[in-house]
Amino acid sequence: GYSLILQDLEEGFGMVVIESMRAGCIVLASAVGAYPELIRNGHNGFLVAGDHREKITRLDASQLILDLMSRPQYTAYTRRNAAAYPLDWSVIAQAWEGHWDWALSGKQPPPDQFGLGTCPSCGGSWLTLSDGFHCTECGRYARDLTP
Repeated sequence: GYSLILQDLEEGFGMVVIESMRAGCIVLASAVGAYPELIRNGHNGFLVAGDHREKITRLDASQLILDLMSRPQYTAYTRRNAAAYPLDWSVIAQAWEGHWDWALSGKQPPPDQFGLGTCPSCGGSWLTLSDGFHCTECGRYARDLTP
């Protein structure tokens, strides 16, 4: 019922997280790559701080599992949220297709047709894709842009 994904490899999408969630597993993952975009800490999974090679990080993950096992209602809540994750394969395929259409067209800044403004991290343009909004400069991701 748990999926441990402790690593330092910054995967660009993290399909294993989505597959684990959709299977009803509670994901405990390092906060690298796309994982912080996919996991709402404490809602549909958990981000584990620290170097995955350090014993303390692995002990923290183990303790989190023990804590979850002692809180069955919270564990069930987290598991339900994980299994109901809204991004399925068709949404992701459309996002990748949209990204590559943009990338292969010369990476022109998309027009701000919807008044989205600019990325708060770097001032770059937002590329609107099926899974949310992606900054064309720094890669920041947001499911929605409402405050």
